[in-house]
Amino acid sequence: MAYNSYQSNNYKSQNRYSSQFQQSTVDLHPPRELPKDYVKAAEEVMSSLKIRKYDKKTGKYTFDITTSKIRSFLSIANDIYIVENSRKEDTLHEESIHKLNMLRIRLLYEAGRFEKEVKPFIEESQLISYIKGIGTSRKKFIEFFRYLEALVAYHRYLGESKL
Repeated sequence: MAYNSYQSNNYKSQNRYSSQFQQSTVDLHPPRELPKDYVKAAEEVMSSLKIRKYDKKTGKYTFDITTSKIRSFLSIANDIYIVENSRKEDTLHEESIHKLNMLRIRLLYEAGRFEKEVKPFIEESQLISYIKGIGTSRKKFIEFFRYLEALVAYHRYLGESKL
């Protein structure tokens, strides 16, 4: 009998804490639609990041994030793009959705690991929110991939590469 009352009380306290947790949970990266003019959006992102460092000797802007780091993200997305570009369905293939989620995890990991270099880029470019906004739409993924390509291009164009 005492055991049953302990279980009952323990269960009530677990529910109280779990409901408090659920109420306080905030989506740090809510899903967002990629702007129609994603090339301009990429230019604005990289322009705002370049303001942070200007090398007077070379006369170029430098970024904390390297070209190779951004290209590593593009490489993962490229694996998905190769599959999805040849398909005609409106929704992403199940394996593509899995890889897209892995890209999201990788972005979060890299942002946490390299807070000074990668995190400002991830936050400014809103990559996590845009990935969430893709859902299962093949068309939205292809636009996202092109946005990612534009980020790489503007990184190269506006700044000095730190390979």
